[in-house]
Amino acid sequence: MMEDVPAVMSHFFSLFSLTMFRRAGQAEILRSNQKDEFYISYLRSTLSETFQSIVGMRSWIHLRKELEVFADFTYFLLTTAAGFQTLGEEYVNIIQVDGTLRAPVSTMIQFTLKPKTRFGIFWLLGWLTASQLLGGVLISAYQFHKTLQDLKSKVISSPLSICKVKSVATASSHQCPLCLELRHETTVTPCGHLFCWSCILEWCQTKGECPLCREKLLSCRLIYLQNYDF
Repeated sequence: MMEDVPAVMSHFFSLFSLTMFRRAGQAEILRSNQKDEFYISYLRSTLSETFQSIVGMRSWIHLRKELEVFADFTYFLLTTAAGFQTLGEEYVNIIQVDGTLRAPVSTMIQFTLKPKTRFGIFWLLGWLTASQLLGGVLISAYQFHKTLQDLKSKVISSPLSICKVKSVATASSHQCPLCLELRHETTVTPCGHLFCWSCILEWCQTKGECPLCREKLLSCRLIYLQNYDF
């Protein structure tokens, strides 16, 4: 009788392993995908804002698509590509398994490196957030220092200097806030700000808000100003 115990236990664990994993339902997969999209979107946004604060808006406009691909690739590399659960899969308690439905893919690697992978993801998100904050502080400090220097400078009183200041101010008023060049194909937003047509249109495809005042902005509400020199 005792000799049958190992066989019974072996049969029990075999049945348990067969029923250990079941196919995930559509609702679970959908929730997992939505959660992953949330984290990927956050990673994209944080990376973009950090990049903007360090190198400026103009460079970000030219490289924004590459940054999105880099953010997606980083998330994929730290999760699925390494054989680990994504944060969305972990949220709904699902996991990728092999064809037998008995064991996770790359089980040994997953159990060995899973804590490191989680740490890597949160370290990356934390680093991006810290870089964003640091970039904002550095820019604010630079602007404050520049303002102090301007206040310390002597008052310009000669007519020539006054004309020069007016010329600089006029050129600045004709400048696109996004590309920092003289506006061409001037376009106005509902909130009254002026941009180049191509600059603001490309901005609207990424963010639905005015880059200056953050008011809600849709591309269909942009007004192209014809016969407007600047």
